[in-house]
Amino acid sequence: MVDQKKIETLIRERKLTSEGLDPLTVIEIREKMERAAARRLQPYYIRAFFEKAFVRLGGQLRRREAGRYEITRVPGRLRDRQRFAGGVVPIAERYERVCFDKAHRDTHKPQAAIITPGQGLLDMTIAVTLEDAGDVLKQGAILVNEADEFGVAPRVLVTLEHTIRDGRPGRNGQPSVVSRRMQFVMLDSQGNAQDAGPAPYLDFRSLLPEETATAHELLDADWLKGDIEKVAMHFAIADLVPQHLRETRERRLAEVDRVEGEVKARLKREINYWDGRAEELALKEQAGKGGRLNSGNARAYAQTLTERLDRRLRQLVEERDIQALPPQVKGAALVVPIGLLRPRSSQPFTGFAEDALARAEVERLAMQAVFAAERALGREPRDVSAAKIGYDIESRDPVTGHLHFLEVKGRIETGDTITVTTNEMIVALNAEDNFVLAIVPITVGGFANEPVYVRKPFDGAPVRDACATIFHLDKLVGRGTSPC
Repeated sequence: MVDQKKIETLIRERKLTSEGLDPLTVIEIREKMERAAARRLQPYYIRAFFEKAFVRLGGQLRRREAGRYEITRVPGRLRDRQRFAGGVVPIAERYERVCFDKAHRDTHKPQAAIITPGQGLLDMTIAVTLEDAGDVLKQGAILVNEADEFGVAPRVLVTLEHTIRDGRPGRNGQPSVVSRRMQFVMLDSQGNAQDAGPAPYLDFRSLLPEETATAHELLDADWLKGDIEKVAMHFAIADLVPQHLRETRERRLAEVDRVEGEVKARLKREINYWDGRAEELALKEQAGKGGRLNSGNARAYAQTLTERLDRRLRQLVEERDIQALPPQVKGAALVVPIGLLRPRSSQPFTGFAEDALARAEVERLAMQAVFAAERALGREPRDVSAAKIGYDIESRDPVTGHLHFLEVKGRIETGDTITVTTNEMIVALNAEDNFVLAIVPITVGGFANEPVYVRKPFDGAPVRDACATIFHLDKLVGRGTSPC
């Protein structure tokens, strides 16, 4: 009879990787994978960048079958840069078919090459774009937040890059990088700072020509003449850097501890074996019974293993020396509410209350209604709206163990449209059935009706360069159901 519990205990103790077979570990890994899948870069983020950047550099990209493209010309500059970088797989002059989603790779002949991070064509497009336009980030920009109809003041979005290294020497003698992350800080005129989420810029658009003059007048505000970078840096160092460091340390130290335990056990076992073997051979040699393997060779191999153990343990000590480097400011943008750029009379009615406090109350009532609906379904909801990751509520089903991602939209009864940001649409498309657009009708008297759950609410990807999309409320509600 096999003792399954004992086997699982041995696996947990002896494994070198962070994965495991115990139920809690499986649930944790599955939830991480579902979150990552909902916020993954492919195919929408990567395609949106590559289409614009590649054509800007002189490449020719043509749509063919659904989700598939033909590249008729790859700029020589990209091929030259790839050869200079020493890429293993050369970039071709043309590609009969490429795609951004592996689901489209084999839907037609010929098989398509997948444009994905790590693929030479994309990597060189990123590198050359940064060479040409990297300074633009430092010069700054003005962006428009179309979702903020009634905002009264602009804000500043600061982009930082944060790196964590360990003590191992890397290239050029520099410490090895174990994690690098882009961080975004949003600042208001009162000096308040907050985490802007993983990709806030996708929900903003560039200025239209007729908006330029009005937007540039906002640059004269006194608060913008202060040390914006310093404020953003202080917030990042106090809030974002510790979180990044904590997550990296927890992951890396657990892996290093497991590796150290197994390295010691395995190499010491081998060292003890060859020490013992050397003694046995020495006794045989004294008795005149020497063989092909002598005691000197056995001792030399045991010494080699000892040196290997010492060297590996020193490397593990270096891997434990995990330190956060100071964040580096990479760019900044003034984010202007659309309400400041056009007359109040021209603003369409979206179902939001015009008063900021009233809007906050509508959002609160809507969140409460969805929380109540989720709990009634036996799920375990959690508010993640402050993280700005494309949805407001993450709800775990204790029966299946799967996560549901809910974006909550509260609308007073007289509203007829709903605005969805690009980030929200991309998460919905990535998560598919696990995403819910929860629309909560709010009465004028402040009562929240039963939420309407709309799964797979969007038929296609966001329009190119769009930061938000307006939908007719009736059409979405007509596709919805009671909470389920």
